[in-house]
Formats: sequence, structure tokens, C-alpha cells
Amino acid sequence: MEKSTASKLKKQTKALEKLVAVLPKDDAYKKIFTALSTFCAEMTAGLERLSLATDDLHECVIELCEDVCDIEDAVFGDEEPEDSDEMVELTCPLCKKPVPLDYLDLSDEKRLICPHCKKNMMEAE
Repeated sequence: MEKSTASKLKKQTKALEKLVAVLPKDDAYKKIFTALSTFCAEMTAGLERLSLATDDLHECVIELCEDVCDIEDAVFGDEEPEDSDEMVELTCPLCKKPVPLDYLDLSDEKRLICPHCKKNMMEAE
């Protein structure tokens, strides 16, 4: 929730409280509007707390994303190869033979079929 929304709710609740204050004390409507005013004030306070908590969570998520990026950079390096011709050699976990692959084949999330045993290397147990 935006801070302007919270401040608008506060102003509207205060205006409602002022209107209720001028009603006659014995008026049945005063009791109803007093209850509504109290409810609105409590809801506004609750929304403000939720807004602050959401802001805190948002900051934590941003920090976590940055940390994950740092870990990725440390594990995989800062940059991915830009040359699409770069080759990587994997060993098939099934037949244990070397399998040359284009680097981009690894990032396509497609099935990696070993040219020797003709089985999907990603399904190895």
C-alpha cells in the first residue's frame, strides 16, 4: 500500500470521527458511527503495519536476489560465453563416453541425447 493511501485513510477516519463527535450523545446513529469510526481507525493502523512489513519483505527479497546473483557469479563465473560456437565436453553418466556439446545446448533445457548410447543424459539415475 502506498504511503499516500495510508495518509488518505487516516484523514478520512479523522473526518468521520469529527462528524460523529457532533451527533447528540443519545443518538442511535452516534453509536453506529462511533463503532464504524473505531473500526476504520483499526483497519488503517493494520494496513499501515502491513505496508511496513511488505516494504521490509521487499527489501529482503532484493537482498536475497543480489546474494543469489553473487553466488551464481562465484560458481559459474561473471559472464556467460558470448560465442555461440564455444564447445563444452561432458561425460555421459550412462556410457561414460565424452560428449561434445555446444554451450547453448546446455542452456536450452532440452533433452541432451548422448550420440553414443542414444539415451537422455539428463535422466541418468
